[in-house]
Amino acid sequence: MTFTQMEYVITLAKCLNYTEASRLLYITQPTLCKQISLIEEEVGFRIFRRNNKVTTLTSAGQRFCQGLMHIMQDYETALNNSRQIDRAEIGSLRIGITEFRSLQNNILWAIQKMKTMGYNVDIVSRNLPELEELLIQGNIDLAVRPVQYNLTSPPEYNALYLYEVQNCLVIPEDYPLAMETRPSLADFAEVDLLMVGDQMPAFEQSVRESFQSIGLTPNLKFVETFSDLAVMLASHLGVSILPEEHFLLYYPSLRFLRMPEILPSRIHAVWKKDATNPCIEILAELIRKCPIESI
Repeated sequence: MTFTQMEYVITLAKCLNYTEASRLLYITQPTLCKQISLIEEEVGFRIFRRNNKVTTLTSAGQRFCQGLMHIMQDYETALNNSRQIDRAEIGSLRIGITEFRSLQNNILWAIQKMKTMGYNVDIVSRNLPELEELLIQGNIDLAVRPVQYNLTSPPEYNALYLYEVQNCLVIPEDYPLAMETRPSLADFAEVDLLMVGDQMPAFEQSVRESFQSIGLTPNLKFVETFSDLAVMLASHLGVSILPEEHFLLYYPSLRFLRMPEILPSRIHAVWKKDATNPCIEILAELIRKCPIESI
């Protein structure tokens, strides 16, 4: 029985629906039916019971699926640990950052120092859910992310404070209120506030709290991507709140306005407590020793 076949059984056991399971597995329903039949023939007992288009697990199938899930979990754990060990052996560190952000001086200084010491440092940029998954799976060693975004199990992670980032109101350069010397957040209470949907759940809460601090509720409107956000902002279809380190800061037709009502973000480096790559601690120690003039 292959790992692919194990995945077929586990997916069907979770769905108990051949149509849905085949969609999730990216195979046809007849292919899935054939594979399940071959697996049941190999193991010598029925895993699934099919009556009047209703699929259920047999008692033996339920116990079998529990065992398969343990096998798959053990395999993933062994694979992830081995990836970390392999990177450690070749003196390599993989850092994940939240999508469309830049890195600031103290961590950049530490990365450059590691490069001069002969270490290999790679950086990947993902949205927050993907970044969390990469860290959990061991595909990255360390994540640079705002502190308000909580990982699944915070006690299992170490965190090192890096710096604070000002969050700003983002408006088109020729927006009428942009001409005022000191516009306030209250001036934009009736305007659509654009946000990227499921990539920034805790940032959304922070934005709501910024408005609540002045007794207002924002008119949130969600878009799918930051590219959509940029186009809608430039088209005067709303305003937004973004960190000052966001790449749209360099978009010529947009303006970032600092306002005291908007809560800042505290950026941390985060890694798993059971991480085996010694390059993580080398980077952390360099960050702690970063000269003040480099910050």
